[in-house]
Amino acid sequence: MSALVKCWVRRRADDGTGRDEAMTTGRTLGQMCGKKDLWVVGPNSTIAAAAQVMRDNRVGAVLVSEDGRLNGILSERDVTYRAVAAGLDPNITAVSEVMTRKVITAGPETRAVNGLQQMAENQIRHLPVTDGGTVIGIVSLRDFLTEELAQVQDEISFEGAVAEELW
Repeated sequence: MSALVKCWVRRRADDGTGRDEAMTTGRTLGQMCGKKDLWVVGPNSTIAAAAQVMRDNRVGAVLVSEDGRLNGILSERDVTYRAVAAGLDPNITAVSEVMTRKVITAGPETRAVNGLQQMAENQIRHLPVTDGGTVIGIVSLRDFLTEELAQVQDEISFEGAVAEELW
């Protein structure tokens, strides 16, 4: 029983929040990006074409790029608020007319918790990860939720094992 209980002890962050160290100091945004595909459309693509790319690849945003330069990002929210709600025809309206131009990015060595904080502060759901001006990945709120859910499931399994051992 003692070996099992020792595994359950976790170090806490020194920032006074009481959050577990794994989320606070563990993974970086570069690690979270892994080898996920990046979906890119050109600024002259239609909103309908970009929406089809998002649907077909089950993503909530696409990068907008031309000549290797990041021009913007187009999210589901951009399509809904700036195109559909504004009465624009998605079959003829260019992505460049509704995309978010001021793209907030973070570096690959940024701690995951800092990336999440940056997303919350800027009220964004997708955060491109850049290295030397080149986009190497993108993280979304879904990525954080998936990782947190896996951690909670691990804790529940462990707590079940501890309870079994104690009873």
